[in-house]
Amino acid sequence: MSNKRLVQALQYLLLTAVLILALAPIMLMWMSAFKTRQEISVAPLALPTSLTLDNLQQAWTVGRFGQYVGNSILVTIPVVIGVVALAALAGYGFARFRFWGHQVIFYAFLIGLMVPFQSIMIPLYFNIRGLGLLGTYWAMILPAIGLGLPFGIFLLQSFFRGLPHELGDSARVDGCNEFQVFWRVLLP
Repeated sequence: MSNKRLVQALQYLLLTAVLILALAPIMLMWMSAFKTRQEISVAPLALPTSLTLDNLQQAWTVGRFGQYVGNSILVTIPVVIGVVALAALAGYGFARFRFWGHQVIFYAFLIGLMVPFQSIMIPLYFNIRGLGLLGTYWAMILPAIGLGLPFGIFLLQSFFRGLPHELGDSARVDGCNEFQVFWRVLLP
């Protein structure tokens, strides 16, 4: 029994060391954020002697960090909504319906998981330029949705396939059409 506890203690010790290594750069960054430039150059690993918010204020204004956070939000929200909405509909269709060529189409989507972004980067640029979207948020949103769809469809198709068919059947008996079965019963 003590051998088992020793092994467990060593595992926790190893995990704690890995945690410290992972958090050290983040802690160092935040410690430096509250120091003056002189303190950073004299003692970069020491705790700040006096707290200052000048670095954070400068990052927000001069470094335009606020604008970058806003841009990230303006791009991320439509991408997440678009990928979840389209992947959920496609995943539901692939999981619940059998139609001619459904496996071929599904595998065509899965090929998108295997294509590295670097191989489509230049043609994608020319397509975006041809559509007149360069310099707009849509130039980031639309490709991100397209690149996120293969994994989203794969994940949600597996999810819908794992749900019992009786859930949909009981909803249809209660008067739901197919979209209501998807939206009100299976998606939640």
